[in-house]
Amino acid sequence: MIEVVFGGVFNPPTIAHFQACQIIQHAFDVSRFIFVPVGRNYIYKNISDVDHRYAMVKLMADELGVEVSRIELDEPTFTGTYQTIKQLGLTNPKFLIGSDNLDSFSNWIDAEKLLTEYGIIVIRRQQDIESIIQANALLTKYKHQIAIVNEFDIPVSSSLVREQRDSSLVIPSVATYIETHHLYEETNE
Repeated sequence: MIEVVFGGVFNPPTIAHFQACQIIQHAFDVSRFIFVPVGRNYIYKNISDVDHRYAMVKLMADELGVEVSRIELDEPTFTGTYQTIKQLGLTNPKFLIGSDNLDSFSNWIDAEKLLTEYGIIVIRRQQDIESIIQANALLTKYKHQIAIVNEFDIPVSSSLVREQRDSSLVIPSVATYIETHHLYEETNE
């Protein structure tokens, strides 16, 4: 059994995040699935307040019957995914990412340790994963530590939700939360 850690900005969590969790739970023998929203000191600018992002991910996690951790939200500095997983104290963790993050993976803090000690699961998101792996020495070296999930065809991103303000791209409880708190309106973002 594996414990899946799904980190991300989740600004906001989308139906793609929701369905990724469902797909992974069906494709692998998963004992725990944990969403980990990034904290205040992550590299992205103009992300929503941590409490709003946590609340939205919590709504989604509750509907899925999985966990959400505040571990990165409550840390004063961003130490990287490897350290986050280490702090979670899991026995057989795998980190879940979308293939859109694979190009930059080698630049992550402790990327090699993350691959060697834990491994990653990559959900295909319109990228040619095999070519990305082949073109990257680190990924090629540890390709046996990379599980690829091809059964995913949901071209939805958080930025698309923010740009289009389309409530069909998030689950209903998250759509209500966004509307209630006036998130992603031009005056706020």
